[in-house]
Amino acid sequence: MDNHTGFSGPLDDWIAYLEPALRRFEGTTHIVCNHLAEIDGDAAVAETYGTAVHWGQPEEEPRRNFTTGFRYIDHMTRREGRWAIQERWAAREWTQSNVGRKLEKWGVGPVGTRDAEDPLPKLRARLGFGAA
Repeated sequence: MDNHTGFSGPLDDWIAYLEPALRRFEGTTHIVCNHLAEIDGDAAVAETYGTAVHWGQPEEEPRRNFTTGFRYIDHMTRREGRWAIQERWAAREWTQSNVGRKLEKWGVGPVGTRDAEDPLPKLRARLGFGAA
C-alpha cells in the first residue's frame, strides 16, 4: 500500500497513477537523506527524510516547478529472508515554489535526459550491461 498526496492504494494502482503524473514534468529528483529503522523480529518501522525537486513547462506554473521536503514512514516486513515495504506513508512536510529560480546550464558538459541519450544508458550499452 502507498499513501501519497492525492493517492492511497495498492502498488499496481500507484504505478498506474504515477506514470502519467510524471509525464507532466521535464524532470524530478529525489534526494533521500537520514534513515532510521526500528526492527522487531520480522517487522520494522522506518522513517526516511528526503527532498524532491520537480521542474517542467510552463516555467511559470508552481505545480510544475517546486521543491518539497518529505518523510517516508514505512511498515516493513521480512519474508523468506528479504525485507520489503508493506505500507508507505509519504508525509509532505513543506513545499516551496521554484518559479523564476531556474537557471540555464552554462558551459559544456554532460546533460541528463530521459531517453537513450542520457549518459547512463550510453555507458551501459558501451559496456554491454543488460545485453541478452
